[in-house]
Amino acid sequence: MAKKTDDIEIRNGTAQEESNAADSEKMIDTKDEAAAEQPESMTEQLLRRMDEIAAENEKIREELSRTRKESAETREKAEKAAELTEGQKQALMERNFHEAMERAKMDKVTITIPADPNGEDDDIFVSVNGYRYLIRRGEAVEVPRFVAEALKNSDRQKLEANRHMKKIQK
Repeated sequence: MAKKTDDIEIRNGTAQEESNAADSEKMIDTKDEAAAEQPESMTEQLLRRMDEIAAENEKIREELSRTRKESAETREKAEKAAELTEGQKQALMERNFHEAMERAKMDKVTITIPADPNGEDDDIFVSVNGYRYLIRRGEAVEVPRFVAEALKNSDRQKLEANRHMKKIQK
């Protein structure tokens, strides 16, 4: 009987092993099905997330476009505000001119205008760009360099005019 018990046990063992093998195959099949389902749901999640990101990107693009448009409009307004009216341009030009003249006034030279050979001791009036000077003859006077240049140019023109007159009279 011992033999029969062993046979039964062996048969039971084999039956158990076969049962375990079948269960294992069912578990593997179930895992495969679950695994097959799981990537689908992950794929669906990824696709959904990609759609969400695409929608967010579109919103950001629209916002960027709107911001660029607003920036361009603001820049245009600033440029228009920066444009000066003719009166403002004139005032700025005059202010710059006066500042330049004030700087030029700092560069001074000493000149002496000789007494007039005809006996006139009248002072010499010089006007340069709206700045007027009255210079005494026969005295050393300190004047801005541009006044001295204006006097030299005046003397040169008088000499040239006199030469031209003498040529014409001959």
